Amino acid sequence: STSYLESMLGENFRNTLYFSLINISFLSSSCFGKLNSKLIEQVFHLFEIKTFSFNSPVLPKNYDTADNIVVVIEGNLVDKITKQVITKRGDIVNEKDIINKKSTEFKNDLIADPDCVIAICNYSKFIEE
Repeated sequence: STSYLESMLGENFRNTLYFSLINISFLSSSCFGKLNSKLIEQVFHLFEIKTFSFNSPVLPKNYDTADNIVVVIEGNLVDKITKQVITKRGDIVNEKDIINKKSTEFKNDLIADPDCVIAICNYSKFIEE
């Protein structure tokens, strides 16, 4: 329960959990894996946490994948038409696009399956920090 988590981790337990999950995603990333955890801690405040219910749109097909870092904290991002899983829990959406500064458009909108939680941060702000 939330009261148990609050007693264990403090009143900011959600941020503690989100930071840990984002940090794990970066550490296991093929592109960002060499980043120091202290750096992730310094830029954590730049991430906006968003929650989406099952089948709701998360990223539109014309989304610029090179502009933002999107970490899937919970759930999957699924192609709305084909139902193919594009990005799963713990992944950074199109991380190679971010590194190569080259955007790839999705063929269709990406939807949440099941419910989905993402953390999103502007890449330019991430680098400035």
